[in-house]
Amino acid sequence: MIRSLLSFFVLTSLLILTINQALAADLVRNGSATYNHLTRDYYSAALYLPQATQSADAIRASDNFKRMRLVVLTRWTPRKWQEQWQNNIAINNQELPQNQQQRQALMAFIRLPQGNLEAGDEIRIDASSQGSWVYLNNELAIETNDQTLFRYLFNTWVGKFPPSREFRDQILGNKLNPSAQQQIENHSLPPARVGLFSRWNQQLEQQRLAQQQRIKEQRLAEQNRLKEQQRLAEQNRVKEQQEKAAARLAEQQAAALLAEQQAAEKARQQTERQQQQAQLQLQLQRQRQLQQQKQQEKQRRQELAEQQAYYQKLYHWQLQQALNNEVRYPPWARQFDQEGHIQLVLTFNQDGDIIGQQNATPDQPELLSEEVQRAAQVISAQVKPSADLNGTSWQFTLSYLFLLNGNNITPVAEPQRPSSLKPLTSTEPQETAGIEKTAEIKEETEASIKIGTGTEQTAQQSSYQQQVRTAVIGNLVYPKTAKVLKKQGEVVIEIQLDDSGEIITLNNQQLSRHRELNRALRQAIEDAAPFGPTPDGQSLNILLNYQFRL
Repeated sequence: MIRSLLSFFVLTSLLILTINQALAADLVRNGSATYNHLTRDYYSAALYLPQATQSADAIRASDNFKRMRLVVLTRWTPRKWQEQWQNNIAINNQELPQNQQQRQALMAFIRLPQGNLEAGDEIRIDASSQGSWVYLNNELAIETNDQTLFRYLFNTWVGKFPPSREFRDQILGNKLNPSAQQQIENHSLPPARVGLFSRWNQQLEQQRLAQQQRIKEQRLAEQNRLKEQQRLAEQNRVKEQQEKAAARLAEQQAAALLAEQQAAEKARQQTERQQQQAQLQLQLQRQRQLQQQKQQEKQRRQELAEQQAYYQKLYHWQLQQALNNEVRYPPWARQFDQEGHIQLVLTFNQDGDIIGQQNATPDQPELLSEEVQRAAQVISAQVKPSADLNGTSWQFTLSYLFLLNGNNITPVAEPQRPSSLKPLTSTEPQETAGIEKTAEIKEETEASIKIGTGTEQTAQQSSYQQQVRTAVIGNLVYPKTAKVLKKQGEVVIEIQLDDSGEIITLNNQQLSRHRELNRALRQAIEDAAPFGPTPDGQSLNILLNYQFRL
Protein backbone atom coordinates (compact mmCIF):
# COMPACT_ATOMS: atom_id res chain seq x y z
CA MET A 1 0.00 0.00 0.00
CA ILE A 2 2.83 2.39 0.95
CA ARG A 3 4.66 1.65 -2.31
CA SER A 4 1.48 2.31 -4.31
CA LEU A 5 0.95 5.69 -2.63
CA LEU A 6 4.59 6.64 -3.12
CA SER A 7 4.46 5.61 -6.79
CA PHE A 8 1.33 7.71 -7.35
CA PHE A 9 2.94 10.66 -5.58
CA VAL A 10 6.12 10.33 -7.65
CA LEU A 11 4.17 10.14 -10.93
CA THR A 12 2.11 13.20 -9.98
CA SER A 13 5.27 15.08 -9.03
CA LEU A 14 6.91 14.17 -12.36
CA LEU A 15 3.85 15.32 -14.33
CA ILE A 16 3.72 18.69 -12.58
CA LEU A 17 7.50 19.01 -12.83
CA THR A 18 7.36 18.37 -16.59
CA ILE A 19 4.66 21.04 -17.08
CA ASN A 20 6.48 23.61 -14.97
CA GLN A 21 9.80 22.84 -16.70
CA ALA A 22 8.16 23.59 -20.00
CA LEU A 23 6.92 26.92 -18.63
CA ALA A 24 10.31 27.64 -17.04
CA ALA A 25 12.10 27.28 -20.37
CA ASP A 26 11.31 30.91 -21.21
CA LEU A 27 12.32 32.35 -17.82
CA VAL A 28 15.32 34.60 -17.32
CA ARG A 29 17.33 35.02 -14.18
CA ASN A 30 16.29 38.31 -12.58
CA GLY A 31 18.94 38.26 -9.83
CA SER A 32 20.89 36.06 -7.43
CA ALA A 33 22.22 36.44 -3.88
CA THR A 34 23.64 34.48 -0.94
CA TYR A 35 21.61 34.15 2.29
CA ASN A 36 23.71 34.18 5.45
CA HIS A 37 22.81 34.30 9.12
CA LEU A 38 25.24 34.97 11.97
CA THR A 39 28.23 34.90 9.54
CA ARG A 40 27.19 31.53 8.10
CA ASP A 41 26.14 31.09 4.43
CA TYR A 42 23.04 28.88 4.29
CA TYR A 43 21.99 28.99 0.62
CA SER A 44 22.41 30.68 -2.74
CA ALA A 45 19.18 32.21 -4.04
CA ALA A 46 17.94 33.13 -7.49
CA LEU A 47 14.73 34.66 -8.86
CA TYR A 48 13.51 33.76 -12.40
CA LEU A 49 10.89 35.77 -14.35
CA PRO A 50 9.56 35.87 -17.91
CA GLN A 51 11.08 39.34 -18.16
CA ALA A 52 13.57 41.02 -15.81
CA THR A 53 12.15 43.77 -13.55
CA GLN A 54 13.32 45.70 -10.50
CA SER A 55 9.80 46.21 -9.06
CA ALA A 56 8.87 43.90 -6.20
CA ASP A 57 5.22 45.00 -6.42
CA ALA A 58 5.08 44.10 -10.11
CA ILE A 59 6.47 40.65 -9.35
CA ARG A 60 3.86 40.06 -6.63
CA ALA A 61 1.00 41.22 -8.84
CA SER A 62 2.04 39.26 -11.92
CA ASP A 63 0.16 36.04 -12.77
CA ASN A 64 2.93 34.89 -15.12
CA PHE A 65 5.04 31.85 -14.33
CA LYS A 66 7.94 32.69 -11.94
CA ARG A 67 10.38 30.83 -9.78
CA MET A 68 12.39 31.14 -6.54
CA ARG A 69 15.37 28.80 -6.36
CA LEU A 70 17.52 27.92 -3.31
CA VAL A 71 20.72 25.83 -3.38
CA VAL A 72 21.80 24.72 0.09
CA LEU A 73 25.45 25.51 0.91
CA THR A 74 25.84 23.87 4.36
CA ARG A 75 24.13 21.45 6.70
CA TRP A 76 20.78 22.87 7.77
CA THR A 77 18.94 21.19 10.68
CA PRO A 78 15.10 21.07 10.77
CA ARG A 79 15.03 23.16 13.94
CA LYS A 80 17.28 25.86 12.46
CA TRP A 81 15.24 25.84 9.22
CA GLN A 82 11.99 26.31 11.14
CA GLU A 83 13.39 29.09 13.35
CA GLN A 84 14.79 31.10 10.42
CA TRP A 85 11.79 30.78 8.09
CA GLN A 86 9.26 31.26 10.86
CA ASN A 87 11.01 34.47 11.98
CA ASN A 88 11.51 35.81 8.42
CA ILE A 89 7.86 35.14 7.50
CA ALA A 90 6.57 36.75 10.69
CA ILE A 91 8.53 40.00 10.35
CA ASN A 92 7.89 40.46 6.60
CA ASN A 93 4.13 39.69 6.58
CA GLN A 94 1.51 41.41 8.70
CA GLU A 95 -0.35 38.20 9.67
CA LEU A 96 -0.91 34.60 8.64
CA PRO A 97 -3.34 33.92 5.77
CA GLN A 98 -7.03 33.77 6.75
CA ASN A 99 -7.69 30.89 4.37
CA GLN A 100 -7.12 27.59 6.18
CA GLN A 101 -5.59 25.83 3.12
CA GLN A 102 -3.15 28.71 2.55
CA ARG A 103 -2.19 28.71 6.24
CA GLN A 104 -1.61 24.96 6.20
CA ALA A 105 0.59 25.28 3.11
CA LEU A 106 2.68 27.98 4.79
CA MET A 107 3.08 25.88 7.96
CA ALA A 108 3.97 22.87 5.81
CA PHE A 109 6.83 24.86 4.26
CA ILE A 110 8.09 25.92 7.70
CA ARG A 111 8.09 22.25 8.76
CA LEU A 112 9.33 20.91 5.39
CA PRO A 113 12.62 19.17 6.42
CA GLN A 114 12.12 15.91 8.30
CA GLY A 115 15.90 15.49 8.49
CA ASN A 116 19.03 17.54 7.91
CA LEU A 117 19.40 19.40 4.61
CA GLU A 118 22.90 18.94 3.17
CA ALA A 119 25.04 20.98 0.80
CA GLY A 120 23.77 20.47 -2.77
CA ASP A 121 20.08 20.08 -1.86
CA GLU A 122 17.75 22.32 -3.85
CA ILE A 123 14.41 23.91 -2.93
CA ARG A 124 12.38 25.47 -5.70
CA ILE A 125 9.17 27.50 -5.40
CA ASP A 126 7.19 27.95 -8.64
CA ALA A 127 4.06 30.05 -9.07
CA SER A 128 1.59 30.99 -11.76
CA SER A 129 -2.09 31.90 -12.00
CA GLN A 130 -2.84 28.21 -11.36
CA GLY A 131 -1.14 28.01 -7.96
CA SER A 132 2.13 27.60 -6.07
CA TRP A 133 4.42 24.53 -6.02
CA VAL A 134 7.33 23.71 -3.72
CA TYR A 135 9.91 21.12 -4.83
CA LEU A 136 12.62 19.49 -2.75
CA ASN A 137 15.33 17.97 -4.96
CA ASN A 138 12.86 17.95 -7.91
CA GLU A 139 10.11 16.18 -5.89
CA LEU A 140 6.80 17.99 -5.39
CA ALA A 141 6.38 18.61 -1.66
CA ILE A 142 3.65 21.29 -1.40
CA GLU A 143 0.94 22.41 -3.83
CA THR A 144 -1.68 25.21 -3.58
CA ASN A 145 -4.26 26.64 -5.95
CA ASP A 146 -3.12 30.28 -5.81
CA GLN A 147 0.06 32.39 -5.44
CA THR A 148 -0.37 33.21 -1.71
CA LEU A 149 2.39 30.83 -0.61
CA PHE A 150 4.82 32.23 -3.22
CA ARG A 151 4.10 35.84 -2.16
CA TYR A 152 4.67 35.10 1.56
CA LEU A 153 8.02 33.46 0.79
CA PHE A 154 8.98 36.11 -1.78
CA ASN A 155 8.39 38.80 0.92
CA THR A 156 11.14 37.23 3.07
CA TRP A 157 13.61 38.23 0.30
CA VAL A 158 12.33 41.68 -0.63
CA GLY A 159 9.92 42.65 2.19
CA LYS A 160 10.26 45.27 4.90
CA PHE A 161 12.98 43.31 6.68
CA PRO A 162 14.92 41.29 4.04
CA PRO A 163 18.10 39.37 4.97
CA SER A 164 19.97 42.53 4.02
CA ARG A 165 19.51 45.52 1.72
CA GLU A 166 22.27 44.14 -0.48
CA PHE A 167 20.48 40.78 -0.70
CA ARG A 168 17.26 42.53 -1.78
CA ASP A 169 19.04 44.65 -4.41
CA GLN A 170 20.81 41.57 -5.83
CA ILE A 171 17.56 39.56 -6.09
CA LEU A 172 15.79 42.47 -7.83
CA GLY A 173 18.70 42.86 -10.24
CA ASN A 174 19.92 46.23 -8.94
CA LYS A 175 23.31 44.69 -8.10
CA LEU A 176 25.24 41.62 -9.24
CA ASN A 177 26.57 38.73 -7.16
CA PRO A 178 28.84 36.67 -9.48
CA SER A 179 29.61 34.10 -6.78
CA ALA A 180 25.93 33.31 -6.10
CA GLN A 181 25.20 33.30 -9.84
CA GLN A 182 27.97 30.78 -10.48
CA GLN A 183 26.83 28.51 -7.61
CA ILE A 184 23.27 28.54 -8.93
CA GLU A 185 24.14 28.00 -12.61
CA ASN A 186 26.74 25.27 -11.97
CA HIS A 187 24.65 23.38 -9.43
CA SER A 188 23.78 19.73 -10.00
CA LEU A 189 21.79 17.59 -7.60
CA PRO A 190 23.90 14.94 -5.76
CA PRO A 191 22.66 11.45 -6.81
CA ALA A 192 22.50 10.31 -3.19
CA ARG A 193 19.96 13.07 -2.42
CA VAL A 194 17.52 12.14 -5.19
CA GLY A 195 14.22 10.88 -3.74
CA LEU A 196 14.95 12.49 -0.34
CA PHE A 197 11.38 13.74 0.20
CA SER A 198 9.92 10.32 -0.67
CA ARG A 199 12.22 8.65 1.84
CA TRP A 200 11.16 11.09 4.52
CA ASN A 201 7.49 10.37 3.83
CA GLN A 202 8.15 6.63 3.93
CA GLN A 203 9.95 7.00 7.28
CA LEU A 204 7.03 9.03 8.68
CA GLU A 205 4.58 6.34 7.59
CA GLN A 206 6.73 3.65 9.17
CA GLN A 207 6.92 5.66 12.39
CA ARG A 208 3.13 6.07 12.40
CA LEU A 209 2.62 2.31 11.96
CA ALA A 210 5.16 1.60 14.69
CA GLN A 211 3.33 3.98 17.02
CA GLN A 212 0.03 2.22 16.32
CA GLN A 213 1.69 -1.11 17.11
CA ARG A 214 3.05 0.25 20.40
CA ILE A 215 -0.39 1.55 21.38
CA LYS A 216 -1.91 -1.83 20.56
CA GLU A 217 0.70 -3.62 22.68
CA GLN A 218 0.14 -1.21 25.56
CA ARG A 219 -3.61 -1.79 25.47
CA LEU A 220 -3.07 -5.56 25.47
CA ALA A 221 -0.71 -5.27 28.44
CA GLU A 222 -3.29 -3.17 30.30
CA GLN A 223 -6.00 -5.76 29.64
CA ASN A 224 -3.74 -8.52 30.95
CA ARG A 225 -2.95 -6.45 34.03
CA LEU A 226 -6.65 -5.91 34.77
CA LYS A 227 -7.32 -9.63 34.37
CA GLU A 228 -4.52 -10.42 36.81
CA GLN A 229 -5.95 -7.93 39.30
CA GLN A 230 -9.38 -9.54 39.01
CA ARG A 231 -7.86 -12.99 39.53
CA LEU A 232 -6.02 -11.87 42.66
CA ALA A 233 -9.14 -10.15 44.00
CA GLU A 234 -11.18 -13.33 43.53
CA GLN A 235 -8.43 -15.38 45.16
CA ASN A 236 -8.42 -13.04 48.19
CA ARG A 237 -12.22 -13.18 48.44
CA VAL A 238 -12.20 -17.01 48.52
CA LYS A 239 -9.43 -17.00 51.12
CA GLU A 240 -11.37 -14.54 53.28
CA GLN A 241 -14.49 -16.72 53.12
CA GLN A 242 -12.46 -19.78 54.13
CA GLU A 243 -10.96 -17.94 57.09
CA LYS A 244 -14.41 -16.81 58.24
CA ALA A 245 -15.75 -20.38 58.00
CA ALA A 246 -12.80 -21.69 60.02
CA ALA A 247 -13.41 -19.02 62.65
CA ARG A 248 -17.10 -19.97 62.94
CA LEU A 249 -16.17 -23.66 63.26
CA ALA A 250 -13.66 -22.84 65.99
CA GLU A 251 -16.30 -20.84 67.86
CA GLN A 252 -18.78 -23.70 67.60
CA GLN A 253 -16.20 -26.20 68.85
CA ALA A 254 -15.30 -23.94 71.75
CA ALA A 255 -18.98 -23.57 72.68
CA ALA A 256 -19.52 -27.34 72.59
CA LEU A 257 -16.47 -27.94 74.78
CA LEU A 258 -17.70 -25.36 77.23
CA ALA A 259 -21.12 -27.08 77.43
CA GLU A 260 -19.47 -30.44 78.17
CA GLN A 261 -17.35 -28.92 80.91
CA GLN A 262 -20.38 -27.26 82.45
CA ALA A 263 -22.31 -30.58 82.42
CA ALA A 264 -19.39 -32.39 84.11
CA GLU A 265 -19.19 -29.74 86.81
CA LYS A 266 -22.88 -29.94 87.79
CA ALA A 267 -21.95 -32.44 90.50
CA ARG A 268 -19.65 -29.94 92.14
CA GLN A 269 -20.75 -27.64 94.85
CA GLN A 270 -22.99 -24.72 93.82
CA THR A 271 -20.53 -22.12 95.12
CA GLU A 272 -17.62 -23.43 93.08
CA ARG A 273 -19.80 -23.56 89.94
CA GLN A 274 -20.89 -19.95 90.44
CA GLN A 275 -17.26 -18.83 90.89
CA GLN A 276 -16.21 -20.61 87.71
CA GLN A 277 -19.10 -19.07 85.77
CA ALA A 278 -18.20 -15.62 87.10
CA GLN A 279 -14.60 -16.06 86.06
CA LEU A 280 -15.66 -17.23 82.61
CA GLN A 281 -17.98 -14.25 82.14
CA LEU A 282 -15.20 -11.88 83.20
CA GLN A 283 -12.81 -13.46 80.68
CA LEU A 284 -15.35 -13.19 77.86
CA GLN A 285 -16.01 -9.58 78.72
CA ARG A 286 -12.29 -8.75 78.58
CA GLN A 287 -11.98 -10.49 75.22
CA ARG A 288 -14.88 -8.46 73.83
CA GLN A 289 -13.38 -5.24 75.14
CA LEU A 290 -10.01 -6.09 73.61
CA GLN A 291 -11.66 -6.91 70.27
CA GLN A 292 -13.62 -3.66 70.36
CA GLN A 293 -10.45 -1.69 71.10
CA LYS A 294 -8.65 -3.32 68.15
CA GLN A 295 -11.60 -2.58 65.86
CA GLN A 296 -11.74 1.04 67.00
CA GLU A 297 -7.98 1.45 66.47
CA LYS A 298 -8.25 -0.03 62.98
CA GLN A 299 -11.14 2.28 62.14
CA ARG A 300 -9.20 5.29 63.46
CA ARG A 301 -6.19 4.46 61.25
CA GLN A 302 -8.46 4.10 58.23
CA GLU A 303 -10.11 7.46 58.95
CA LEU A 304 -6.71 9.16 59.30
CA ALA A 305 -5.59 7.68 55.99
CA GLU A 306 -8.81 8.86 54.28
CA GLN A 307 -8.38 12.35 55.73
CA GLN A 308 -4.76 12.64 54.56
CA ALA A 309 -5.73 11.38 51.10
CA TYR A 310 -8.53 13.96 51.02
CA TYR A 311 -6.25 16.85 52.04
CA GLN A 312 -3.71 15.83 49.38
CA LYS A 313 -6.39 15.55 46.66
CA LEU A 314 -7.85 18.89 47.78
CA TYR A 315 -4.43 20.57 47.46
CA HIS A 316 -4.01 19.04 43.97
CA TRP A 317 -7.50 20.20 42.95
CA GLN A 318 -6.88 23.75 44.21
CA LEU A 319 -3.55 23.93 42.32
CA GLN A 320 -5.17 22.71 39.05
CA GLN A 321 -8.09 25.15 39.43
CA ALA A 322 -5.66 28.01 40.04
CA LEU A 323 -3.57 26.97 37.01
CA ASN A 324 -6.69 26.88 34.79
CA ASN A 325 -7.46 30.46 35.80
CA GLU A 326 -3.90 31.78 35.48
CA VAL A 327 -2.87 30.37 32.07
CA ARG A 328 -3.34 32.61 29.03
CA TYR A 329 -2.98 31.54 25.41
CA PRO A 330 0.31 33.03 24.04
CA PRO A 331 -0.52 35.30 21.05
CA TRP A 332 2.33 33.97 18.89
CA ALA A 333 1.24 30.42 19.61
CA ARG A 334 -2.19 31.34 18.20
CA GLN A 335 -0.55 32.96 15.16
CA PHE A 336 1.27 29.72 14.35
CA ASP A 337 -1.70 27.44 15.16
CA GLN A 338 0.15 25.80 18.01
CA GLU A 339 -1.93 23.49 20.21
CA GLY A 340 -1.03 20.88 22.76
CA HIS A 341 -1.61 19.19 26.10
CA ILE A 342 1.10 20.46 28.47
CA GLN A 343 1.80 18.45 31.63
CA LEU A 344 4.17 19.45 34.43
CA VAL A 345 5.25 17.16 37.28
CA LEU A 346 5.81 19.53 40.22
CA THR A 347 7.06 18.89 43.76
CA PHE A 348 5.84 21.28 46.50
CA ASN A 349 7.26 21.67 50.01
CA GLN A 350 5.41 22.51 53.24
CA ASP A 351 5.44 26.23 52.39
CA GLY A 352 3.80 25.59 49.01
CA ASP A 353 7.01 26.46 47.12
CA ILE A 354 8.03 24.50 44.02
CA ILE A 355 11.19 22.52 44.83
CA GLY A 356 11.16 20.21 41.81
CA GLN A 357 9.88 20.51 38.26
CA GLN A 358 9.78 18.18 35.27
CA ASN A 359 8.11 18.65 31.90
CA ALA A 360 6.12 15.47 31.19
CA THR A 361 5.46 16.57 27.57
CA PRO A 362 8.87 17.72 26.17
CA ASP A 363 7.77 17.42 22.52
CA GLN A 364 5.03 20.05 22.83
CA PRO A 365 5.52 23.67 21.56
CA GLU A 366 7.95 25.64 23.70
CA LEU A 367 5.71 28.74 23.87
CA LEU A 368 2.90 26.71 25.46
CA SER A 369 5.25 24.94 27.92
CA GLU A 370 6.78 28.26 29.02
CA GLU A 371 3.31 29.72 29.68
CA VAL A 372 2.27 26.77 31.88
CA GLN A 373 5.59 26.96 33.76
CA ARG A 374 5.05 30.69 34.35
CA ALA A 375 1.53 30.10 35.63
CA ALA A 376 2.77 27.34 37.97
CA GLN A 377 5.22 29.76 39.61
CA VAL A 378 2.38 32.28 40.13
CA ILE A 379 -0.09 29.84 41.70
CA SER A 380 2.55 28.37 44.03
CA ALA A 381 2.50 31.72 45.84
CA GLN A 382 -1.33 31.80 45.92
CA VAL A 383 -2.29 28.26 46.91
CA LYS A 384 -0.80 26.73 50.07
CA PRO A 385 -1.22 23.21 51.53
CA SER A 386 -3.61 22.68 54.41
CA ALA A 387 -2.10 22.83 57.90
CA ASP A 388 -3.71 19.42 58.53
CA LEU A 389 -1.78 17.76 55.66
CA ASN A 390 1.08 15.61 56.94
CA GLY A 391 4.41 15.28 55.15
CA THR A 392 7.28 17.48 53.97
CA SER A 393 6.72 17.43 50.19
CA TRP A 394 4.15 16.31 47.61
CA GLN A 395 4.36 15.64 43.87
CA PHE A 396 1.45 16.46 41.54
CA THR A 397 0.90 16.43 37.79
CA LEU A 398 -0.68 19.71 36.59
CA SER A 399 -1.83 20.01 33.00
CA TYR A 400 -3.42 22.45 30.56
CA LEU A 401 -5.01 21.70 27.20
CA PHE A 402 -4.41 24.44 24.59
CA LEU A 403 -7.04 24.31 21.81
CA LEU A 404 -7.45 27.06 19.24
CA ASN A 405 -11.21 26.45 18.92
CA GLY A 406 -12.40 24.80 22.12
CA ASN A 407 -12.42 24.56 25.90
CA ASN A 408 -8.83 24.96 27.10
CA ILE A 409 -9.46 24.10 30.77
CA THR A 410 -8.32 20.73 32.14
CA PRO A 411 -11.23 19.57 34.36
CA VAL A 412 -10.41 17.98 37.71
CA ALA A 413 -13.12 16.49 39.92
CA GLU A 414 -13.46 18.21 43.27
CA PRO A 415 -12.61 15.69 46.05
CA GLN A 416 -15.38 14.60 48.40
CA ARG A 417 -14.94 15.43 52.06
CA PRO A 418 -14.69 12.19 54.14
CA SER A 419 -17.50 11.48 56.59
CA SER A 420 -14.90 11.11 59.37
CA LEU A 421 -14.17 14.86 59.20
CA LYS A 422 -16.59 17.09 61.06
CA PRO A 423 -18.85 19.20 58.82
CA LEU A 424 -17.77 22.78 58.15
CA THR A 425 -19.35 25.31 60.49
CA SER A 426 -20.45 28.76 59.49
CA THR A 427 -17.29 30.22 61.07
CA GLU A 428 -14.88 28.04 59.05
CA PRO A 429 -13.81 28.95 55.46
CA GLN A 430 -14.92 26.65 52.68
CA GLU A 431 -11.98 24.44 51.59
CA THR A 432 -13.09 24.33 48.00
CA ALA A 433 -13.94 27.99 47.69
CA GLY A 434 -11.83 30.30 45.60
CA ILE A 435 -9.75 30.10 42.46
CA GLU A 436 -12.59 31.06 40.12
CA LYS A 437 -12.48 34.02 37.75
CA THR A 438 -15.02 35.24 35.29
CA ALA A 439 -14.26 34.53 31.62
CA GLU A 440 -14.00 38.23 30.94
CA ILE A 441 -11.32 38.78 33.60
CA LYS A 442 -9.27 35.71 32.51
CA GLU A 443 -9.34 36.39 28.77
CA GLU A 444 -9.12 40.16 28.59
CA THR A 445 -6.87 41.21 31.53
CA GLU A 446 -3.69 40.20 33.19
CA ALA A 447 -3.96 41.21 36.89
CA SER A 448 -2.64 40.17 40.26
CA ILE A 449 -4.18 40.76 43.69
CA LYS A 450 -2.22 40.71 46.93
CA ILE A 451 -3.68 40.40 50.45
CA GLY A 452 -2.02 41.42 53.71
CA THR A 453 -2.96 42.33 57.28
CA GLY A 454 0.36 43.59 58.57
CA THR A 455 0.50 40.81 61.22
CA GLU A 456 1.36 37.11 61.24
CA GLN A 457 -1.58 35.12 59.86
CA THR A 458 -3.04 31.90 61.21
CA ALA A 459 -4.07 29.10 58.86
CA GLN A 460 -7.76 30.04 59.26
CA GLN A 461 -7.04 33.72 58.56
CA SER A 462 -5.09 32.81 55.44
CA SER A 463 -7.94 30.62 54.16
CA TYR A 464 -10.49 33.32 54.98
CA GLN A 465 -8.49 35.96 53.09
CA GLN A 466 -8.24 33.59 50.13
CA GLN A 467 -12.03 33.30 50.23
CA VAL A 468 -12.35 37.12 50.21
CA ARG A 469 -9.90 37.35 47.27
CA THR A 470 -11.86 34.83 45.22
CA ALA A 471 -15.17 36.57 45.89
CA VAL A 472 -13.79 39.99 44.87
CA ILE A 473 -12.18 38.69 41.64
CA GLY A 474 -15.43 36.88 40.76
CA ASN A 475 -17.29 40.22 40.84
CA LEU A 476 -14.56 42.38 39.24
CA VAL A 477 -15.26 43.75 35.75
CA TYR A 478 -12.66 45.71 33.78
CA PRO A 479 -14.50 48.90 32.65
CA LYS A 480 -15.04 48.75 28.88
CA THR A 481 -14.26 52.43 28.37
CA ALA A 482 -11.00 51.99 30.27
CA LYS A 483 -10.01 49.05 28.03
CA VAL A 484 -10.87 50.99 24.87
CA LEU A 485 -8.72 53.93 26.05
CA LYS A 486 -6.02 51.46 27.26
CA LYS A 487 -6.14 52.74 30.83
CA GLN A 488 -4.06 50.76 33.32
CA GLY A 489 -2.92 51.16 36.91
CA GLU A 490 -2.65 49.78 40.42
CA VAL A 491 -5.34 50.24 43.11
CA VAL A 492 -4.84 49.39 46.82
CA ILE A 493 -7.86 49.40 49.18
CA GLU A 494 -8.00 48.36 52.85
CA ILE A 495 -11.19 46.52 53.88
CA GLN A 496 -12.28 46.64 57.53
CA LEU A 497 -14.71 43.79 58.34
CA ASP A 498 -16.75 43.13 61.48
CA ASP A 499 -17.02 39.66 63.06
CA SER A 500 -19.88 38.70 60.67
CA GLY A 501 -17.93 39.60 57.51
CA GLU A 502 -19.85 42.84 56.83
CA ILE A 503 -17.91 45.86 55.55
CA ILE A 504 -17.29 48.53 58.18
CA THR A 505 -15.20 50.88 56.06
CA LEU A 506 -13.22 50.93 52.80
CA ASN A 507 -10.02 53.01 52.99
CA ASN A 508 -8.14 54.05 49.86
CA GLN A 509 -4.44 53.25 50.38
CA GLN A 510 -3.29 53.89 46.79
CA LEU A 511 -5.39 55.02 43.81
CA SER A 512 -4.61 54.98 40.13
CA ARG A 513 -4.98 58.14 38.07
CA HIS A 514 -8.13 56.71 36.43
CA ARG A 515 -11.38 57.04 38.38
CA GLU A 516 -13.01 54.17 36.43
CA LEU A 517 -10.42 51.68 37.72
CA ASN A 518 -10.66 52.93 41.32
CA ARG A 519 -14.45 52.72 41.20
CA ALA A 520 -14.39 49.22 39.62
CA LEU A 521 -12.42 47.67 42.51
CA ARG A 522 -14.56 49.35 45.18
CA GLN A 523 -17.72 48.17 43.40
CA ALA A 524 -16.39 44.57 43.20
CA ILE A 525 -15.69 44.58 46.96
CA GLU A 526 -19.17 45.91 47.79
CA ASP A 527 -20.87 43.41 45.45
CA ALA A 528 -18.96 40.48 46.97
CA ALA A 529 -19.83 41.36 50.59
CA PRO A 530 -20.76 39.97 53.07
CA PHE A 531 -17.93 37.43 53.27
CA GLY A 532 -19.20 35.30 56.16
CA PRO A 533 -18.08 35.20 59.83
CA THR A 534 -14.40 35.94 60.40
CA PRO A 535 -12.04 33.47 62.12
CA ASP A 536 -12.26 33.57 65.94
CA GLY A 537 -15.22 35.97 65.64
CA GLN A 538 -13.00 39.07 65.54
CA SER A 539 -12.89 42.09 63.27
CA LEU A 540 -10.30 41.87 60.48
CA ASN A 541 -8.43 44.29 58.20
CA ILE A 542 -7.55 43.02 54.71
CA LEU A 543 -5.34 44.89 52.22
CA LEU A 544 -6.29 44.27 48.57
CA ASN A 545 -3.75 45.20 45.86
CA TYR A 546 -5.06 44.90 42.26
CA GLN A 547 -3.06 45.62 39.07
CA PHE A 548 -5.28 46.54 36.09
CA ARG A 549 -3.24 45.52 33.04
CA LEU A 550 -4.18 44.89 29.38
